[in-house]
Amino acid sequence: GAKFDLNYKKDFGKNNNQSIKLNADGTYANIKGETENNTYETNMLKGSFDFGYENTFFDNGTTSLTGGLKTSIIGSGSLNTVTSMGDVRISGEVSFPEGNTVLSSNCTISGNENAKLILPENSSVTVRNSSLAFNALLIEHKGFKGKAQTDSVFSVSYGVLDFFDCEVLIPFSRNGMAIKSEKSVVNLCKTGFTVTADSYNSVCASVNSKIFVKKSKISGVAQTSVLFSVQGGSFEMTDSFGKVTCDLGRIAELFESESVLKNNVFTGELSKPLGTTKPVYVNSKNASFISENNQESGF
Repeated sequence: GAKFDLNYKKDFGKNNNQSIKLNADGTYANIKGETENNTYETNMLKGSFDFGYENTFFDNGTTSLTGGLKTSIIGSGSLNTVTSMGDVRISGEVSFPEGNTVLSSNCTISGNENAKLILPENSSVTVRNSSLAFNALLIEHKGFKGKAQTDSVFSVSYGVLDFFDCEVLIPFSRNGMAIKSEKSVVNLCKTGFTVTADSYNSVCASVNSKIFVKKSKISGVAQTSVLFSVQGGSFEMTDSFGKVTCDLGRIAELFESESVLKNNVFTGELSKPLGTTKPVYVNSKNASFISENNQESGF
C-alpha cells in the first residue's frame, strides 16, 4: 500500500503529546499529535505506526493534515480527504480524492522521478483563499461522464495556482474549462497542458485575474477551442507554443485586460478555416496590448 513519511518542518517545543486508539484486530485508529506549532490527525484503515518524531509511517490510511507538515507518499497510494497538507512529495502513481476537493490553506505537491498524479473520473479541485502548486509531475484526469460533467477541473478564487515543469492532460466529454480563475493568479511555467473535448474547451478562463504563461506548450482539441479567455486583469504569454485543433478556435480572447505576448508560436489546425481569423482577439476596451515577435500559421 501507500507509504506516508511525515516530517515536521519546525523544531519541537516542550508541549508534545501523541495519542492513538488500538483496534481489536491490531490496527490503529484516530492517531493524533500535537506540538507547540503543529497538529495532525488521521484515521487508519490498517498498518503500523511508529512514534518517531522524524519518521512517522502509516500505510493505507485516509489522511487529513493541518499545520506545517512535510509529507512523502511512495508507491501506489491515495491523497484522501485532504484539506490542508503543507508540502507533499510523491513517487510512482498517486490518486487525488474523488469528487470535489477544497483546499483552504497553502499546499505544494512535487514529484520524484516518474511521479504521476491521477485525478479520478468526475473529480475537481477548488482553491479558495490559498495557494496550490504542482512541481515536476505528470497529471492526468480520467475524464467526465454521466451527469457529473463540470465546467472546470481547477477552480481558484482569491488564490494562486502554479504548474511548474508539469505535463497535464484533461479530457472533457462535451464542454469544459481546465482552469477557472476569479481574482487570482495562475502560473504555467515550463509546462505542457493539453485539453480535449467533443464540443468546446478552454485551458484557462479568467475574470479579474493575473495569468502568466512562460516557456510552455499549450494545446486544445475540440470543435471550438479557445486556450485562454481573459476578462479583466492581465495576461502574459512569453516564449511559449500554443496550438488549437478544431473547427473554429483561437489562442486567446482578451477583454478589457492588460496583455503582453512575446516570442510565441501560434498554430491552428482548423477544419473550417476562414482565412480572416486571428489567433488572438483583442476587444476595443483593452487597457493595453503588446504583441512582439510572435509567429502564427493555420488561421
